[in-house]
Amino acid sequence: MTNPRNRQQDRAVRAYQRAHPGITLEQARQAVAARSGRQPGLPARIPAAPLPRPAERLDGYVQRVAAAAGVQRHRAMELLGLQPGTSATERLAELTAHLPEPTVRALCAATDMTPAQVRALTAPPAAHPDVEAVRPMFAAGYFRRGGPGKTSWAPG
Repeated sequence: MTNPRNRQQDRAVRAYQRAHPGITLEQARQAVAARSGRQPGLPARIPAAPLPRPAERLDGYVQRVAAAAGVQRHRAMELLGLQPGTSATERLAELTAHLPEPTVRALCAATDMTPAQVRALTAPPAAHPDVEAVRPMFAAGYFRRGGPGKTSWAPG
C-alpha cells in the first residue's frame, strides 16, 4: 500500500502501474500526482471518476461520480467544476440545455474525458436508440431481458 490514509490515491497509482507495465512505484506516484495537479481556474483531477457510459446524460453521470466519490450530488458538482449554486437540479437543467466552453474544460480536467465525451453528455437523446450501441450494454449486464425472475405485476 502506498499511502494508508488515501485509498483513492492508492487505487490511482495501482491503476497507472497496470496501464504502464514496467514502471516503478515512485514513477507511478509522480505521474499520478502530476496528472491530478491543479491547473489555474480548473478543478483538480478526481482519481475515481468513472468515464461516461454510452448515451449517458449529464445528470446520470454526475450521480455516478457522486456515488464513486462517496459524496452528495451537490458536492460532486462542485468537485467537477459545475458550479451548482443553490440548486443543483436547476444548474444541471441549464447545463444540459447549453454547455459553455469553460465548463467543458472543467469537466475534462476533473475526469480525463475528451471534449467530445463531455459534449455527448448533453446531446439530445435519439428518437430511436442505436441497436448496435445498446448491445454492449446488454452484454455488460446493465439491462436484463424480461421473463422469470423479473418483477411483474399481477391483478389481485
